[in-house]
Amino acid sequence: MGIDLTRIGILRHSYKGPYLKGIIKEKPEDFIVEEVWEDKIIEAKHFRGLETKNIEGKADYVHFTLEKTDWDMNKILKYLANSVGTSKKRFSYAGTKDKVALTAQRLSVWHVSPERLAKVNIGDCYLYDFEPSDKELALGDHIGNRFTIIIRGEWEVSKAKKILNAFSKIKAVPNFFGPQRFGTRLNSHLVGKAMLKGDFEEAVKVYLTDTYNENNIKTREAREWMGKHWGEFKEGLKQYPENMRYELTLLHHLSIHPNDYANALRHLPRGLFKIFVHAYQGFLFNQVVSEAIKQGIEGDASLFGYGVSLSEGKLGKIENKVLKQEGLELEDFRIKSLPEASGKGIKRNMFIPLKGAHILEVTENLAKIQFSLPSGAYASVVLLELLNNGKKKEA
Repeated sequence: MGIDLTRIGILRHSYKGPYLKGIIKEKPEDFIVEEVWEDKIIEAKHFRGLETKNIEGKADYVHFTLEKTDWDMNKILKYLANSVGTSKKRFSYAGTKDKVALTAQRLSVWHVSPERLAKVNIGDCYLYDFEPSDKELALGDHIGNRFTIIIRGEWEVSKAKKILNAFSKIKAVPNFFGPQRFGTRLNSHLVGKAMLKGDFEEAVKVYLTDTYNENNIKTREAREWMGKHWGEFKEGLKQYPENMRYELTLLHHLSIHPNDYANALRHLPRGLFKIFVHAYQGFLFNQVVSEAIKQGIEGDASLFGYGVSLSEGKLGKIENKVLKQEGLELEDFRIKSLPEASGKGIKRNMFIPLKGAHILEVTENLAKIQFSLPSGAYASVVLLELLNNGKKKEA
């Protein structure tokens, strides 16, 4: 998978078998995500050449299928809203999907007609199967996602089939938070940790200057410059490319109000700065699950926050140890200086069922598999178990 998993708290794996040495997402169509609902699967009909339908009728909301390829959810919603002349806030959905992927999911929109939606023309994006409804969709309304994934590499077909057949018999996998939880630079949790500690300068500094996994040369140079010239925010505005709008938002505020780091963060979209704390919660949870795997413990663990209590018994000891290592208490997740970013916490399963796993195709350089996971679970975690993580015997 090409990243240091320890950076996001994944310290060990439960699967002990040999792995396939391969890569995923060579192109978005190699990673297909289709929502699973109680009574149906939201198939990527355009991609699969299936028939779509337009349903007549009027109601406050219109539900429709959005099929997209290599689109960030926030960006595509902005484009959709502009295309139909309404606010992005009128759109809702049951779950976010991977960006570098081909995905199909149901959305709802308030007071926009199917006719207007049908006229939307955005590249690599299709809208169909419109249905009037009196209900707005909400996060978690669907029960899961079906993944159809192509792994590319080189192997003997018989060995690859043997490994995939064995892997498909696994009943459950660790419920780690996958890499996408932590942003492209795998540093969202570091920003969140600084926020919880009340060190908002450090939070802003990490966001602006950290260069881990930063592949764009101009972006890397801007971050490196800012790291060496910290505090020169007016000059920093000239260093960052125009497409780095969130970084420029922070710098613009700081160029006028130096040292006002908490309010600089407030200028970011609320969903973004809340993600920082959520990512840190995920980082801690990954550490707890890693240690639980080592000790052979199962059950529900705490996704730390001010509104949960630690587990009992051996699992509680692990949770307490992780918190102490980080120098935190549960109440620290209530951020008094930035309450809107606070983390309440929940209980979360440490393992998730792997359903319907089977092989679709295997050649000397391609393996195509399919499986389903509950909502909120990460396919990337399943693939981390199967692909090279540096700790298992290669096929």
